[in-house]
Formats: sequence, structure tokens, C-alpha cells
Amino acid sequence: TVTNAATTRQPDAGVVDVLAAMGCTVDRGRSGVTVTSDGSLRPVDVSLAAMPDQVTTFAALASLAPGPSVLRDVGVARLHETDRLAALAAELGRLGVQVDQAPDSLVVHGGTARGPAVLRTHDDHRLAMAFAAIGTTVAGVTIADPGCVAKTYPAFWDDARALGCAIPGDAQRAAPCPR
Repeated sequence: TVTNAATTRQPDAGVVDVLAAMGCTVDRGRSGVTVTSDGSLRPVDVSLAAMPDQVTTFAALASLAPGPSVLRDVGVARLHETDRLAALAAELGRLGVQVDQAPDSLVVHGGTARGPAVLRTHDDHRLAMAFAAIGTTVAGVTIADPGCVAKTYPAFWDDARALGCAIPGDAQRAAPCPR
């Protein structure tokens, strides 16, 4: 539940609609927006043109949804801290997930993610946070350079622990990403 989710024109607010398309239940109440899932996700075919930074989140979730998910209009993600599309393909591949790249899209053939695997962050805070979501479901996931989240969310690992995630105590002691 996000309690400070006022009506906004921010494109990333569309995340909730994509989560609903993936099979999550969305309740937009007076006290906030609540998203729940029974753990079974559906693949999606979605344009992320308005929110390309979310390609990491949805590629991670798509790796858990059985079947192919198509994440379109995300070519700009190749120009961020790292080439996020290439990094996602490489790291999800370490989990046994086939990812097909095109210049402006990814096709994630999900439902096959298996650990153990060490996932590299490529010095990218969004990759680390997305891989944490996978680690809540796939046993044996280790995130290399977890401290890179300090770029935008230094308390990420503490907050993940507070939500009940099993995060090793040394996550904050890892060297932060270059800025």
C-alpha cells in the first residue's frame, strides 16, 4: 500500500496499470493504492514509452510470469547508467531466462527463472532494485554491488528488510555506484 499516492500526471504512475495487466489486484482507495498478488503473474505486451525507467522492474517481473512478455518502446534505456536492455538480457540469462533484444524492445520468456545465480548490477541502481524483487521469489539470488542503490535510495535495503525480505546485513557496506 502506498499511502501518499495522490492523483498525478507522472507517467510512472502507469506502473499500477501494468501490474493489473500482469494479474495483480489493484485497490485505489481513499487511504492509498494497494497492489496485491497471489504470486501468479501473467505475461504482458506493453509499451513503456512514457516510463522507460520501469523496464528493469517489468523485465524482472516478466522473468517470473510464464510465457513471453514484450516490453516495447524502451530503446532510450540503452543510454542510461548502462545499456539496461543488454544488462537485463545478460543477467536474467544467468537465471536461465531467455531474453530477446531488439533496438527498442525486449521479449522476456518468463517462468523459467532458477537460482542460484550472482546477478551483476552494472553499477545501475535500478537493476539492483529490480533484481531484489526476483530474489524474493527465486532462491539463491545474490546481487553483486548492492550498495549502488545509494545513488537514489540509500535506505532501500533497510526498507526491504522492514517489508520482510531476507537481506544480508552487509548490503549497505558494499561500495556505492559511481555517480
